[in-house]
Order: sequence, then C-alpha cells, then structure tokens
Amino acid sequence: MCNKESISLIKNLTTYIGEDAAVYIEKFTRGLTLKIRVTKERESKFGDYLQSVNGKPQRITVNGNLDKFSFLITFLHELAHLKAFEIYGKKIKAHGNEWKSEFIKIIIDSLNNELFPAEIANIIKEQYVNKKKLSYSSRIKISDSINKYLNIKIPKRLEDFPINASVELINGMKVKIIEQKRTRFLCRCLNDNKMYFVQKKIEVVKQHS
Repeated sequence: MCNKESISLIKNLTTYIGEDAAVYIEKFTRGLTLKIRVTKERESKFGDYLQSVNGKPQRITVNGNLDKFSFLITFLHELAHLKAFEIYGKKIKAHGNEWKSEFIKIIIDSLNNELFPAEIANIIKEQYVNKKKLSYSSRIKISDSINKYLNIKIPKRLEDFPINASVELINGMKVKIIEQKRTRFLCRCLNDNKMYFVQKKIEVVKQHS
C-alpha cells in the first residue's frame, strides 16, 4: 500500500508523464533517500543527478517543459547515475561502462513494462539496447521518433545544410559550415570568428543569408 509520500509523488509526476509511468517510478525509487524536482527549462541540459552532500538527500532534476516520453527517458538516464554510483562507488566515470550497464537494465525494464508506445519503444531498443555504443546520434533518432509520434515538426539539423551555409544553432551559436567530417562539421563561429567542431545532428533554429 502506498504511503502519503508515495501518493504525492505519483500525483506530481502524473502531470508530466502520465499515471502508469508515475507509478512505475514510485515503485522503482521506493526506499531510496531521493528528492525529485521538476525545474524550468534549461538550455544546457534536460536533467541531472546530484549525489548526497552534507546530509542532504541525493537529487534528480528534470526539465518540466519536456514531453512525457522525453521526460521519462531523462529521468531513467539520471536514475542510472544513481544506481551506478550506488553499486560501483563514486569514482566511476559519469557515462562509463558502469553507468551504461545500469542504464540499459533500466531501459529494458521500462520497455518490458510497456511505458512507451511501440513506435517509440522499437527505436529505443534499436538505439539503446542493441548498440554497443550509446551516442548523441542515438538520442537524436529517439527524439525524432517521439516528435513524429506526437505530431511535432522534426527540427532541421546541421547536416541538412550545405557547405558555406550560415545558420543559428539551438544553443544561440551562429556558424558558417566550412568542412564535413565523419560525425561533425568544422564551422567558423560568427560570434567570435573562431573555428569549432560541431555535432552534425545539432538542431538549427534558422538559416542566415
């Protein structure tokens, strides 16, 4: 039977991810000294995990502007950090093999509990479970599958533009594409005139003439 804290957690999370996923998270985190906080949009990250410091409980935060599937994936990503540190200690790499192992376990469990519609679940399995390496490209493919399912326009990516095109990226950076590499583009930043390697899958806000 759920106690008052569990009922409150489920009620709060249901707003963001629906009741089934909220109940799942409550069961998964039951017994943990963990604070879950929903924040306003942050451009630099979707969520984070903070270890316990000076007696304060460990904490997971997730941006409240995310759609319910992106919110859930972000939470599971951060929960994997918690589990990895709990099992392997605090000296492991943030996204090393230990974290990857726990993340895949959690993702498989969420898929087994049918928390995602089949169209999205198939892409999650393909990109996170069946691949040896988790990549930025994997996250983008999952994001695009979510947008497609929710009838949200799939954004333009840097790779959609030709060499010498000038564009503004989602992080506010304005660049001119100079040369294509394997997974990145060499770009000249129009803000400071310096050269940078930029992920080809990064979202583009608009093109400049």
